[in-house]
Amino acid sequence: MAVHPLTIHLLLDWLMKQHMGEAIDESTLFRENRCKGYGFCVEFCPIYLLKFFGDRNRGGNLVSLKASDYMYLWQHHGRRRNNMLELRINGFGGQGSVTLAHLLAQAALENGEQGQALPFFGVERRGAPVRAAVRMSPTTIHAHSQCELPDYVVVMSEKLTEAAVSEGITEIGTVIINAPRAAAVEKHPTWQLDADAIAREAGLFSADGPNINIPLFGAVCRVLNIPQNIMEQTILNKWPGNNGERNLGAAGKGYNTVTQISV
Repeated sequence: MAVHPLTIHLLLDWLMKQHMGEAIDESTLFRENRCKGYGFCVEFCPIYLLKFFGDRNRGGNLVSLKASDYMYLWQHHGRRRNNMLELRINGFGGQGSVTLAHLLAQAALENGEQGQALPFFGVERRGAPVRAAVRMSPTTIHAHSQCELPDYVVVMSEKLTEAAVSEGITEIGTVIINAPRAAAVEKHPTWQLDADAIAREAGLFSADGPNINIPLFGAVCRVLNIPQNIMEQTILNKWPGNNGERNLGAAGKGYNTVTQISV
């Protein structure tokens, strides 16, 4: 079903006001929209959209949308209004995916935008596949759901590439992979760096192995066009002192060596 952007905007504004408890003028939502003199065009009519998606009471008023329908509207239309960016991180337990998400959200704040980190706690076991997500926006972020169709996917181990992409990404979404060699993902712009080698060279280790989230943080900042000085300030705020300086070197190398793969 083709839906006019104005219809989506009206509906999402209505839903947001309902969620925030604000006063709602339903006349703007249910107004008639004519289509080039051919009568009413149902694809462009808000009330048709509500009939298609909503549950209605006897008075004919919208009661609620199904969660899946709201997610569809938000993922495909809502976040584009505010130029909001969504990113998901796929890794293994112990690789620092949650720390990476928090660093990216903080970098967004340092850069004058809004940032939101979304850790996902599934199987709490070292080495099990885990994920986290990040939202960045120049305006207030109202969404708090998981990112089902992100604009960017960060793959912390190339073993997870196929599963990470299959989990969901926009049609033109970008993939950032930690791999020792060039690894392109079909139909998606791909960036690659060897975060393991950078972490080892910098002496960044934990009980679970190299701290690859630090060079990956630098690489993602580069791909997202976050200035290097913002990336550096975020690290120094997180780790003041010697640890910060050492992490700074690894993140800087990730920033400057991440490479876009030509397909």
